[in-house]
Amino acid sequence: MYTRRSLPFFCILAVLSLGTARGNSRGADADDAAPVTGAIAQCEVAAIGPGARKPAEELAEYLHRISGAVVPICTDPAACRGRPILVGGEEAIVAAEALGVEGNRERWKGLSREGYFIRCSGGTLLLAGKTELATFYAVDRFLEEYLGVRWFMPGDLGEIVAQRRTLGVGEIEEFGEPGFRWRWVGRGEWARRLGMNVAVDCKGAFKTRWFVHTFSRLLPPEEFYGDHPEYYALVNGRRDRRGNAQRCTSNPQVARAVAGRILEIKKAEPDLRMISLDPMDTGAFCGCPACRALDEPGASFHNRLSRRLLLFDNAVSGLTPQLGARYPNPTFEPTPAVEQLPSALVRL
Repeated sequence: MYTRRSLPFFCILAVLSLGTARGNSRGADADDAAPVTGAIAQCEVAAIGPGARKPAEELAEYLHRISGAVVPICTDPAACRGRPILVGGEEAIVAAEALGVEGNRERWKGLSREGYFIRCSGGTLLLAGKTELATFYAVDRFLEEYLGVRWFMPGDLGEIVAQRRTLGVGEIEEFGEPGFRWRWVGRGEWARRLGMNVAVDCKGAFKTRWFVHTFSRLLPPEEFYGDHPEYYALVNGRRDRRGNAQRCTSNPQVARAVAGRILEIKKAEPDLRMISLDPMDTGAFCGCPACRALDEPGASFHNRLSRRLLLFDNAVSGLTPQLGARYPNPTFEPTPAVEQLPSALVRL
């Protein structure tokens, strides 16, 4: 989600003019308005606070690739030579306010942990994010939207960097934050530049344990089947102990055992934001009366199973209070409507 405000008479100039031009942007004096003019840098990037250095380096690198100018990086905006480009988190907003730039703190506070803020005013450009990842989002959004850089696919072949000797932009106020909590297409820098937050290798990324088909990891038969065969799916009259077997998800003790394993994992890795709870890749689901009673009446095979699995997810979530659940005990009621708990994240 992006919220952008472009003020009248401060339109984009060429592509980086830090908001000093007045009137018609095409008539602006490039020597006065642009931080990069004739391959000579008129600005300096200030990396302010934790997580600012790498995004600042990426910005400076692309400014050089676009214009040919070497843009220095400093850590103190007061020591910057030329117009400052402030990159960082809340510390960068404080520095911008000290230079007379409106920081819009209330709006900033309301952003999610992956939210960012782009502000260009009075000859100062601010690129701020709540985390290192979000600061990269601010930088990458600026490069894409205002400098025309494109990343169509991984590698040099998929990257477009239009070269120009003079760069300038006008007045900008833009807030942005993702519309989905979990985003994963590709890996590394290319994925991050497209707004992904999984497998992007930077601070603030969405850290997850496993991907799909995790019943066997959370409730391995070699550990539980001997004492509790009832934890496993009833298939053709027998409890199935194969590695890819499903679990008896109507059994409250299965939910307790799985929740216990999830809590152990979370305690060992407190920065995890998601632990995958997902059935195995087989159609041999439990056929016991209790499980079958939870299925969607009249639905096709795969559709009717979604209901029993969502009930199981809710039951596990209800036993992991620090993960945001609200129910103290698992319950399995064969009612038509099911509401997903807030601690359960459905992936598409």
